[in-house]
Amino acid sequence: MESRTYELEGKKMKFNSVSFRRRVDTYCKANQITKAKFEQRLYDNKRWNCETVHKWIYGKNNPNDLEIVKGLADELGMSDYRQLLDEVEDKKMKQLTDRQITAVKKIYDSCVWFLAEFYNPYGSNDFWKRLSTEDVEDPESAITEFADSLNKKISLVADQEFFDLRDTDIYNELSEFISEELEIIYNGKGSYACRSEADPEGLPDIAEGYANAMDKLNRIIEKYV
Repeated sequence: MESRTYELEGKKMKFNSVSFRRRVDTYCKANQITKAKFEQRLYDNKRWNCETVHKWIYGKNNPNDLEIVKGLADELGMSDYRQLLDEVEDKKMKQLTDRQITAVKKIYDSCVWFLAEFYNPYGSNDFWKRLSTEDVEDPESAITEFADSLNKKISLVADQEFFDLRDTDIYNELSEFISEELEIIYNGKGSYACRSEADPEGLPDIAEGYANAMDKLNRIIEKYV
């Protein structure tokens, strides 16, 4: 299926069904509903055909215009509808070798694992509760140290693949993602746990952080591979 494109701020954009599907999954999990129920909810609220919404979720079709994309973002409680879009990139760049793709896959897998550790169990709230009941002087610092140890493991994987990926743009972008995005998401791990203890409404922030990071990671891969 050829993707429909939209004009936005002088750029050609396309609908990111993978991002949309992930956010629908997160929404359904948070609200304890099925995808079918979500599709019915969109029909009730927007009069969008359930079968059409189903196709949007699984990448078999795209919304007709940006107003629909904005509506989808609104129904999902997203602050920026552009997170459901991707810029149409010119892929005329040096093709990666099979060996380089294998190296990229190793870094990608380690990042996915890292983010899974962040997301499950929901921002390490269980870890926070355990530390709070044990003789740990500063549970928040303990969580930060744990997060730092995970970050070092991911950085080591990236360092090991430098041999095959040196001087490639994708390596530079993945390195930036690791040093900035993953560090940022885990810097808030302690405060996520503390806030969640006092305010359950803080939990969706963790899900949104996970979804945003996975979107950025996948966009890097789709740009080059």
